[in-house]
Amino acid sequence: MPAPKAQTLRLPTGNDAVALPSVDSASAAVHGISVLMRKFRGQVELGGGDEPLAEPWLSIGGKAVHLAKAKGLALSREENWVPSFALSDPKAWSLALRVLAPSGERGFVFDFCLKNLGKKKLAAQLGGQGALSYCGLRFAEAHALGLERSGLHHQSSHGQHLVLSLSSAMPELALAIGASEGLDVAELGTAALKGAGAFSAGKRVEAGDKPLRWSAARKLSLEPGAEARVTLAFGLGLDAAGAAAAAAEMLRQGGERLAERTMVFLAQRRRTTGDAGLDALLNSNLLFNYFYGMGTPLDGEDLVCLASRDPLAPEAGVYRDRDAMLRSFPSVLLVDQRRARQMLEYALLTQGRNQGVRSSYLDGSTLEPTFELDQLCAPIIALASYTRHTGDTTLANDHQVRKLLRNLERLLQARKNPSAFLYETAFGPGGEAESLPVLTYDNVLVWRMLCDLAEVKDKSGREQEARTHREHSEKVRAAIWQHLVAEGSRGRTFVWASDLRGSTRPGTDPAGCLQLLPYWGFCQMEDPVWRATVAYVRSRDFQHSHAGAAFEEIGSPRLGQPSLLGLCNSLLSGHREAAVAVLRRLPLRQGLAGEGFSAKDGQPLGGPALAGSAGFLAWSLWRACGKAAV
Repeated sequence: MPAPKAQTLRLPTGNDAVALPSVDSASAAVHGISVLMRKFRGQVELGGGDEPLAEPWLSIGGKAVHLAKAKGLALSREENWVPSFALSDPKAWSLALRVLAPSGERGFVFDFCLKNLGKKKLAAQLGGQGALSYCGLRFAEAHALGLERSGLHHQSSHGQHLVLSLSSAMPELALAIGASEGLDVAELGTAALKGAGAFSAGKRVEAGDKPLRWSAARKLSLEPGAEARVTLAFGLGLDAAGAAAAAAEMLRQGGERLAERTMVFLAQRRRTTGDAGLDALLNSNLLFNYFYGMGTPLDGEDLVCLASRDPLAPEAGVYRDRDAMLRSFPSVLLVDQRRARQMLEYALLTQGRNQGVRSSYLDGSTLEPTFELDQLCAPIIALASYTRHTGDTTLANDHQVRKLLRNLERLLQARKNPSAFLYETAFGPGGEAESLPVLTYDNVLVWRMLCDLAEVKDKSGREQEARTHREHSEKVRAAIWQHLVAEGSRGRTFVWASDLRGSTRPGTDPAGCLQLLPYWGFCQMEDPVWRATVAYVRSRDFQHSHAGAAFEEIGSPRLGQPSLLGLCNSLLSGHREAAVAVLRRLPLRQGLAGEGFSAKDGQPLGGPALAGSAGFLAWSLWRACGKAAV
């Protein structure tokens, strides 16, 4: 999917139905959008190639106004999520523009507000233009969808719309463009457009595999001191009728009402630490996780979860239990219990048949069948957290969930080491193959999961099963202390991995860090073994510590540089001041969590726009500032 030029910012926004990952900070252009579709098992992306899919198109006082070239264009992000632009010609006019994906709607709008500041009548055209030249499917990798492009001047009971359609033997996806009070300018074509054509009901343009270009606008005449609002709506549907209906519904409500309702929705999810700088970082990442770690498919009504909806993220369009349940889930539970339950329903009921696999398609079928122990534990830990926080045991008592829990116990036993109550994994939390299969962090998660199973079953009235899990958890706990603690350079420390035959390896990985053992409740921060472990992994003795660097934090073996998840771990393990000091200086892309950063200058490295990491950063900041646990 195309992106803004390097010198401009790439602003993500969106709602449950549509993601706009690359709104251009210099022009308000939308370079591409994506929607989730169960039929295609991933996310479908639309873009304009070398052109924007949609950009504002303005003429004021007889002069074309190009936002990208305009001097004095002001940018803000309302509620840390909605890109808003302001531009004025002193003593002549002022313009405000929002690129808004309204809460609960299937689409987005350009919401214009123009005011005549002069003493004469002001003529203007407010609208947009763009091109559809790319349609692709993504689940980790991008795949071109060979769909035919066509355009239609669509007239119905829902009004006048330009509809851009993608079809195989039948309609697959459509984008309808309409304006409040109709379209004064409406053009479709494969060549450059003049921006002057009128709407012509029923007119069709077959683009095949060529770019399908469009332009649409409203004409205005403002008296001195008058103000006018124009909403250009982009509705999405499975066909022209559905897309037109989605656009018409947004136009029926109007830009002002859509904005008001969406700002209330966002404000209700805002959290504050008492520190304005940290609040902006927390809420930006919280909302990015809320909208980019999950969404509603265009061909379904139920929420689905995924690693990220941003096409630049390395795992975009796929599901992983670790990302959804351990990283995204806590910050969602903090602000929206209903949505947290929907996440659990998806993880347990749709994805539950693939317990412990590395990744899945959105419909629940397996993508990467490799077993990873932390992926097996993650949904149960999240379920217990939800039950503890809400008191709701109905999901835990669901017949299908109970069946899943029994199967989980069988899967866990199949991974048991023959010589101890410890469990093996093929790959670690960072996705790296492990030559020593018994990981301390993963077995702490097993312990946590067994404790949580006991708690959930106690609350469900299944005391005998709870007692069995509690006894099992104590055996795992004892085995960790017996087999996964060894003498090291700092004294007795937890090892990273062992084969239980004499070989061990020290260290840690930010994706599943030993610093988090107190966070999971396994030990206290005063514990001497844990303190010695932390002292080692944060020292120069550990090759991935980056101790003493300008931007100091534990790094991932894969990236070879400090990790953003490492900062989250530090926030949760008693190193708040150091982590916050680094975060305040980091030049994060749009203030959002990515994979890592340079130890030398803090520049972002690795994959950007990771929804789970964003959610975990928001949650870690909340916890580190003394807020209540979930």
